[in-house]
Amino acid sequence: MKEHPNILRSTIIGTVVGSLLVSLVLWLVGFLPAVCRWLIRIIAGIWSWLGSSVGVPGWLVIAAVLLMAGTFIRFYQYFRSKEHRGQNTVENDTYEASQLEEALNELETKILHVISQADGERMTVDDISQRSGESHIRAQHALDTLNEKGLLELSYNYIDGTGYFLNRNGRQLVIELGMA
Repeated sequence: MKEHPNILRSTIIGTVVGSLLVSLVLWLVGFLPAVCRWLIRIIAGIWSWLGSSVGVPGWLVIAAVLLMAGTFIRFYQYFRSKEHRGQNTVENDTYEASQLEEALNELETKILHVISQADGERMTVDDISQRSGESHIRAQHALDTLNEKGLLELSYNYIDGTGYFLNRNGRQLVIELGMA
C-alpha cells in the first residue's frame, strides 16, 4: 500500500488545529463562569435600583411627557392618513353628470356599469374583469382611474384582495346616468 506523500504535513496541521481547538474550549470553560457572575451582578443591581425610590428631576419628567405627546401626535397623523387612503373624493360635491360622463371613457363607463349592477356587493378586480369581459390589467387601470376621479371606495382585505364599491359620488353619477 502506497502512503500519502504529504502525511507528515497533514499530521502537523491536524495536531496544530486540534491544539488550538482544545485551547479555545479551555479558555471558554474558564471565561464563561466569570461572565455569568458579572451578568448576575448587573441584573441584580438593575433590579435593586428599579425597586428603590429615586428622586427624578422635573426636567426629565417634562421631557418624557413632551416625547410621549409628540409620539402620540405622529401616530395619530399616520393612522389618520391610512384611514383615508383610497377614499378620494371630488373636491366639488355638486357636479353635473354630463361633465363626468364626458370625462369617462368607454372602458370606465363599462366598469362603472358592472359595479353598479353588483348592487353593493364587494367586488374584486377578478370579479370585475370576469363580469365585464375585460382583461385583468385593463380592469385594474379603469378602477384606478375611477378611484382617482373620486367615484369609488376601496376596502382592503388580505385574504380576498382589494374590494371596490361605489361611494356617494359614484352612486349619484350612476343614478343620474340611468345605470341603476
